Amino acid sequence: MNKPVVQEDGLGCGVACVAFILSTSYKEALELFDKEKVKSRTYCVDIQRALEKGGKKYFYRKLMSKSGNIYEQGAIIFIKRSQKYPFGHFLARGNGRWVDPWINLAAGSNIKNAQAGFRKRLPGKPTYGIFPTRTKTSKTQALIVRPLRSSTKTEPVKGDAPNRGGCQN
Repeated sequence: MNKPVVQEDGLGCGVACVAFILSTSYKEALELFDKEKVKSRTYCVDIQRALEKGGKKYFYRKLMSKSGNIYEQGAIIFIKRSQKYPFGHFLARGNGRWVDPWINLAAGSNIKNAQAGFRKRLPGKPTYGIFPTRTKTSKTQALIVRPLRSSTKTEPVKGDAPNRGGCQN
């Protein structure tokens, strides 16, 4: 069971999520990022590249009204900007819960007092998702069962697996 990783920079929640996914420290995960960018803002593409440098294959996409499986183990979700999170916030999915790299964030909070922890629910509206890429498709995943038009029987249709999509900017 991975332990939550505390973010050590004001906008370092994405770095902490990468550290959690890679089972490493914040400082080691930070080496996978452009350090100057992390101080101003981290985007989904930056997290995807850091995960790839760490040996993980991920893709990201904008979430449209509960699209995609945000509850997938290893997913990293960006929640919308709000009064509590003026720049938004990244959280990772692990151990059946959300890993929040600054769970005790409050107005005027000091990053030196930050704590990481698990929460049951996302603290805001999910807008972007960064998901693990599945490298092999099983025969079960490759077959989709559709009803025949002339009867109530079903037949498997090969090569019609659902498209996981993704924006590759």
